[in-house]
Amino acid sequence: MARYDPPVPALFATVHRYPEGEVERMNAALAEDYAERALIHEMALQLLRSAEPWQVKRASQLQPGRRQRWQPRDVPEHLPAWSARFEAFQWKGKSGAVAGAAETSTMFEEFARALLDEDGAIRSEAAAEIFRWGQAGPRSWTVQQVDEVIAAATTGLVSPDAPWSSGWTKVAAAATHAVDLDPEVAGSPQIIWDSRVSFAVAELFSRPSDALRERLFVVAGKTRRRSSDSLRAQSLSRAGWRINATPRRAWKTQLWGSRLVHAMAGLLNSSDEFEMERAHHGHWTAFDVAAALFVEGY
Repeated sequence: MARYDPPVPALFATVHRYPEGEVERMNAALAEDYAERALIHEMALQLLRSAEPWQVKRASQLQPGRRQRWQPRDVPEHLPAWSARFEAFQWKGKSGAVAGAAETSTMFEEFARALLDEDGAIRSEAAAEIFRWGQAGPRSWTVQQVDEVIAAATTGLVSPDAPWSSGWTKVAAAATHAVDLDPEVAGSPQIIWDSRVSFAVAELFSRPSDALRERLFVVAGKTRRRSSDSLRAQSLSRAGWRINATPRRAWKTQLWGSRLVHAMAGLLNSSDEFEMERAHHGHWTAFDVAAALFVEGY
């Protein structure tokens, strides 16, 4: 890792008359942020390099009960690892409509516009549509909860009462989708951190470092004791991964995991190492990488 040089020297602090100890606190915070960015970059690169050439999973290899909701799309054999996973993504919503990653991204644009509407009833209905699409969500909720999730997703400032679940993570991702699509806009878009994506990340990393164990957890939900998900979760737990989490810890993973996947998108867009990987709209987004991880997680 490159050496970190404090950006606020003592002379500058003297001239500007910072309160005693303030410069040290500023430098400590900046050094921590620098170290965190370096860690995310390193982990993103490791994840991208870990993916093997995509091998299509047949229906017989999928967990019973999930086969009706998800089937991989056929993809050309020559596609590189991450492009193949992205192209293989599709999701069957509750209405029965099947959409690939590109079509789902367009759907999320519509969700994003509704979630940012001034009318609370429209925001709440948008959350309902997302829960129906994702087939996960609470039985009831309030506009205040919707707004707390949107605020946490867009600012990174999480209220103690902000809910989190496999349904709410989809609302968080939808709320920041416009930021994700525009490479010129600053910000950290949120991804859907669900069981598929978390299984993929954990299994690609294998054994977690102390840093990853502190920042990420695996979403196992309420799986049946003998289901394939339950057995995978048990294996990951033995390897040292945290399984499930309180909403407060879950939000920590939501924000950090999104930064990690966003960094993966940045590397796919900028690194010569991955120049053969192609994106459907000219550049990779965090949504695209999460869709590829979703496929990997099955």
